[in-house]
Amino acid sequence: MAFCRFCGNQKPDNTVCPCQTVQATPNVMLEKAETPSFIPNPAPVQDFNAAPVAPMAPVAGTVNGIEKNPMVKKAAVAGVAILAVIITLIILFGGGYKKPIRNYFKAIENGSVSDLAKCYPKQMAKDVRKRFDDSDIEDRVKRLERKYGDGISYRVKFTGKEELDSDAVENLVKSYKNAYDRKIVISQAYYVDCSVRIKGSERKVDEDMTFVVAKVKGEGWKIMSYDEDDFLTGGNYSSYSDFDW
Repeated sequence: MAFCRFCGNQKPDNTVCPCQTVQATPNVMLEKAETPSFIPNPAPVQDFNAAPVAPMAPVAGTVNGIEKNPMVKKAAVAGVAILAVIITLIILFGGGYKKPIRNYFKAIENGSVSDLAKCYPKQMAKDVRKRFDDSDIEDRVKRLERKYGDGISYRVKFTGKEELDSDAVENLVKSYKNAYDRKIVISQAYYVDCSVRIKGSERKVDEDMTFVVAKVKGEGWKIMSYDEDDFLTGGNYSSYSDFDW
């Protein structure tokens, strides 16, 4: 059964209500009850079984959607390369002309001929390792302990330096060649004056010393000699002394 949209009376399906011929206006309240002509779209239902949506692939040449500048990348790579070179040079040749002198006394304190040899150019270093061992340093340190007491230590104070002129550098190169039959390239060399404090448990003394240090190609700063009283090598390339401080 259906209802008349004008009078609201019940009527058979597919029939016209008799009141339709005399009713001029529809029943407003009943018309509102009819099915509306506009039906809103229902809310979407999430399918939890559906495959996940893959994220959008990045566009080549971008980072998080921001376009990369190739010049910035090249500059960054170049900066890293330069930094690596600087670090390498510092490791190999850092410390300047003072470093081998400081290392010289550290090696004596530690009783290490191997460390002492590293203060010299290659051929001199080989000669030191060949002629001496750690016991030689120990013997010389014991002599100092008899004078100054146990626990010998050194403190180096640099008091001045003078650069060798070209003739003096040439003579240094020739002397090395005559002693070891090896050519050495020196770009710079100094006489370095030091005040070295030798201290034991009983007394201490300050000694003035002069080292000859040179910047050797491929090796960095090295000790070439010091005075005539080198701790082991006697200050020249071919003879050695039992220097007793």
